[in-house]
Amino acid sequence: MKTYITDMLQFSPGVRRFLMTETLLGIGLGMATLLLNLHLLALGLTETQLGAISSAGSICMGAVSIPCGLLANRFGRKKLLVLGVGLMGIGYGGFAFANELWLLFLAQIMQSVGMSLLVTTEIQLLYSYSTSRQEETRGFSMLFAVFTLFTGVGTLAGGFLPRLLGGARTDYQWSLLAAGLCILACSVLRLAVFPREQAPPAASRKKSAASGSGGGRGRLKLPGKAVWIFCGMNLLLAAFASFVEPFLNVIIKFRLEWPDGMVSLLLTLNGLAQFIGSFLMPVLLERLGIRRTYRLVFLTTLLGTLLLAAAVPAAAFSVLLLIRGGASIVTNNLVLTHTMSVTSEAERNAYAGIRQVTRSIGASAAIYTAGILLAGKNYALPFLGGGIMLAASWIFFRVWVEPLIEAGMAQKEKG
Repeated sequence: MKTYITDMLQFSPGVRRFLMTETLLGIGLGMATLLLNLHLLALGLTETQLGAISSAGSICMGAVSIPCGLLANRFGRKKLLVLGVGLMGIGYGGFAFANELWLLFLAQIMQSVGMSLLVTTEIQLLYSYSTSRQEETRGFSMLFAVFTLFTGVGTLAGGFLPRLLGGARTDYQWSLLAAGLCILACSVLRLAVFPREQAPPAASRKKSAASGSGGGRGRLKLPGKAVWIFCGMNLLLAAFASFVEPFLNVIIKFRLEWPDGMVSLLLTLNGLAQFIGSFLMPVLLERLGIRRTYRLVFLTTLLGTLLLAAAVPAAAFSVLLLIRGGASIVTNNLVLTHTMSVTSEAERNAYAGIRQVTRSIGASAAIYTAGILLAGKNYALPFLGGGIMLAASWIFFRVWVEPLIEAGMAQKEKG
């Protein structure tokens, strides 16, 4: 383990700077996620209006994800990532000052466009700074680990900052502004310290040039079959996660009949389990190999999810939830890092954009279904629904995704 930690700290300069600046993004998003709804409710908005604002953000992200991927081809990933993080910071800051409903919608759209720019560029840019496939995997795992850890720090900070900072319109106003400024600082720092984006290999440039129909400039053909299969896998995984994650605090509170403090503590421990899982993912890959690691984490996540659907005591529920949390983040990260790694440089931006659209579709369907289940006061069925989606994900993975990953890895080893 000591050798592993030492190796993890020996990243190339671009990856190190990515990880260092991720701390600011995690803190800012942790604060904003906790404070935004509280601020809007304190402004007097109804739950229906909150839902409308949130839905506008989801629709916006789905609509602009593919164009964001195409823009990355034209202007470069670093520029769009920096712009995206900056828009997120401005959007959250805008929430702090907006005094009309249309201004709140505008702030949400700005934040959502920024988020789309971020998620459609960050992994590809991180990989472009990596010097080997091993560094890609380790860097990706550490990125999620750092983000998860500092999101927790931001959430804790967001719990006490309103008492210190207050606000002119709500108690959360200046704390929400501080969250936006923290994210904006991440954007400025990344603009200053990120290395110049490396040009893709000659083979990838040729593929990109050949992607126009009939050689026409600016006309792009659809990505290959593998990209669509990978996006289908992402749709199923997003549906699995969205049966539970958006409502986890509600499920814990009413299923276990716990006070808010206990709910917050269990959620914090769940975040810690996800951090540990992200950090240890490369260890599992290097010691068990790809096949055995996938089988271990899929099976652990599936069993944990299905057992949570059963009537278990609060202590057992808590332990199973932490096991599921750590295993599920590894499952998601394994699929994302390997599918992105074996996707050609010429198709990575398209994959990132389409992936976000398909994840939004899967998440929206699962959230709608889970909402119906919870409206009936059944706090176990969302876990059953998630378990069914994960079982479908495993079958889809074994039949279609795993052969593509293994073939892509073998090709990269030869090349």
